Amino acid sequence: MKTFEHPFRIYYEDTDAGGVVYHPNYLNFMARTRTEWLRSLPNFFENLRAQKILTPVKAVEIEYHAPAFLDDEIIVRMYLKSFKPVSALFFHEVYRYNTDILLCTATIKIACVDQDLKLCRWPDYNAMLELLK
Repeated sequence: MKTFEHPFRIYYEDTDAGGVVYHPNYLNFMARTRTEWLRSLPNFFENLRAQKILTPVKAVEIEYHAPAFLDDEIIVRMYLKSFKPVSALFFHEVYRYNTDILLCTATIKIACVDQDLKLCRWPDYNAMLELLK
């Protein structure tokens, strides 16, 4: 699977009183990156919304390597590790932009649920498998 990248700038609201990115905000950057990846797939994001399918986080394993600071530019790199009928597993890396400085890594499992929060199959699952090869 190809890596998907999305850049961010660190704003004041992303930091603590010392100008260091507050640790849970890395999860927000990762969630936005996954959303942008879904938007990039032909009709997939629209199908999720039309069928009222939600993608809640089921599990997170995260490790912090170095801090990011106010006004830094960062890039979140993400790839899909596995895509199953009712879940997906993503690997994320956060780097300071245009450097090899690794700030954070995470593996995040998301579920596919209907509006009643019951597990359901991804829309067009077999077509998605082909697209993701």
